Amino acid sequence: MARRGRRGFTMIQRISVAAGLACILAACSPPSQQQSGPAPGATAAGSLQPGQYRTVVTMLEMNMPGMSGQNINMSPMTTEDCVTTADIAEFTQGNMVDANSGETCTQSSMNTAGGRIQGQATCTGPYGARTMQINGSYTANHVEMEITSTGDMPGGGGQMTQRMRMVTDRIGECPAGESAD
Repeated sequence: MARRGRRGFTMIQRISVAAGLACILAACSPPSQQQSGPAPGATAAGSLQPGQYRTVVTMLEMNMPGMSGQNINMSPMTTEDCVTTADIAEFTQGNMVDANSGETCTQSSMNTAGGRIQGQATCTGPYGARTMQINGSYTANHVEMEITSTGDMPGGGGQMTQRMRMVTDRIGECPAGESAD
């Protein structure tokens, strides 16, 4: 879900900041969409329920020059957000990623239909190119994705590859004052 939380960051951008790797993992959004998911107005919005969701992000692997094969001993990052019907419509239409400043991104494929999430996006910008591969699944109250990001390190330092898991569960209604509509 490329929804913006209370701090103005998309979910994947918050993940990136927490991992200390925003220059590589921050999400990107395509200027034009090529999606194989439902057409606008024909979303699977009934498949996901709006409400308060808890997301746990775990870094699984990180490889970069001088650090290949290192185990990542980072604590999982946990956040909570109110997910609205508009967020769900965006998600089920394949709008999974947002652009960073100065980047041009293309989404070569994104499918969020039938309880499956699959896609790939490529971004180019001041620090080079990076590609994100997203695979996962969702039910009415649960989203699970594995995201692999490969990109150029700033300053020509070589390639960096990261793999993380994101698990999101509905934990109830949105708090008073935060509408899920």
